[in-house]
Amino acid sequence: MGDISKEQKLNRLHQRLLQKNGHYAEVIRYTDSEHITLLWDNKAVSTSAYKRFRDGRVSYKTSDISRCIGDKKKQKNGHIAEIIKGPMSGNISVRFEDGTIVGNTTFWQWEQGNISYPAKYEETRKHHVGRQEMQKNGYVYVIDYVEHTNKVHGHFLDGKNTKTITSIKAFNMGVIPHPDGDEEQIRQKKERLGSGLIQSNGLTLTIDRYRTSQDCGGYFEDGTRVEKFKYYKASTGHVGHPTLSSFGHGTYMGFKTFPAFTEDKTVYYTCRCNKCGLEDILTPRQMAEHRKSFHEEE
Repeated sequence: MGDISKEQKLNRLHQRLLQKNGHYAEVIRYTDSEHITLLWDNKAVSTSAYKRFRDGRVSYKTSDISRCIGDKKKQKNGHIAEIIKGPMSGNISVRFEDGTIVGNTTFWQWEQGNISYPAKYEETRKHHVGRQEMQKNGYVYVIDYVEHTNKVHGHFLDGKNTKTITSIKAFNMGVIPHPDGDEEQIRQKKERLGSGLIQSNGLTLTIDRYRTSQDCGGYFEDGTRVEKFKYYKASTGHVGHPTLSSFGHGTYMGFKTFPAFTEDKTVYYTCRCNKCGLEDILTPRQMAEHRKSFHEEE
């Protein structure tokens, strides 16, 4: 009973008819004339006999809506695809076993096993591995492995390599919370306040204001104050001085300066005193001592 030719099955598959309940239903699976699966225009999925469908006498229950969500099926590429959204007007979204999500596909493609695994995702995933970014809690987070954009494995460079799972969005925004929570941030603030960090220009920067890792304030050893810098920038020696440049010409303590070389973390500058014409290779501290000894009273 219910057996028909293969040609008849193909003719009936994807038929779309208006039912007496006012909704359209499309045949998306045809097992035999007594067992067909219908996709409704309001995303319900139900089963019926073909004759009832042909006569417009098929209805559905509220429980039929989105009934296919959670269904899994092996695709021809060998990957298992699970329906996570839809169907809505025939469109569904599926998730493969490794977390890769494919949207804007159809129930029929899923049913036939024709949903392709996006090869380009593998390249994107490899691109993220190894990325480092300072988070707002003051720690650098390193990406170790990416399952998908909402499940990223990595660790903090906190001396303990504390591991946690996050998302690419949180990583880019710098809002990954440290597992130790607020207590860890308080400890960081106590440790960092008052710390002296040597910058690439050779001057020591002392932090005396620490609101967050993204908002710090401090002063150089010559008394020059700087504000609104990130702790990460200070910790890597990249907070600049208003007049002493470690990359080009500058004016510092009455000297015209240009960076010469660095030796044992001490920065030397080729400089010329604007007052007495002295030309020498000096450190910032030596320039300050020269000004104090010879030109302070002028």
